[in-house]
Amino acid sequence: MLKIAKRPEWTHEVKISVPVDGGYDTQTCRVRYRLLNEDALEPTDPNNAVQILRDVVVRIDDLADEAGAPLDWNDAVRETVFALPYAQAGLIRGYFRSVTGAREGNSAGPVAPGRLAN
Repeated sequence: MLKIAKRPEWTHEVKISVPVDGGYDTQTCRVRYRLLNEDALEPTDPNNAVQILRDVVVRIDDLADEAGAPLDWNDAVRETVFALPYAQAGLIRGYFRSVTGAREGNSAGPVAPGRLAN
């Protein structure tokens, strides 16, 4: 039986590729997302990653500062994370993969917002 929630939320572990000397360091965080239907995304500028993240991210856990000290989720931390291009890419990719069920490494499913093909 498919249960239809008015505004579903879920948590997924998301991989973020953080640039480092000579490559990338794959780091993870736990992200609580909320579902937005296609109509809700329609007025959102698909080139405005920060607005998309504000619409779909409820909170992020497992964050730390440069020294490794845990960070609590708050408005300042949210704006800092959302301003990082590599975090934007990973969080948006994580959202669309969590909605479509595509596994890491698969190309199935959208990784950016937009109208679905008919």
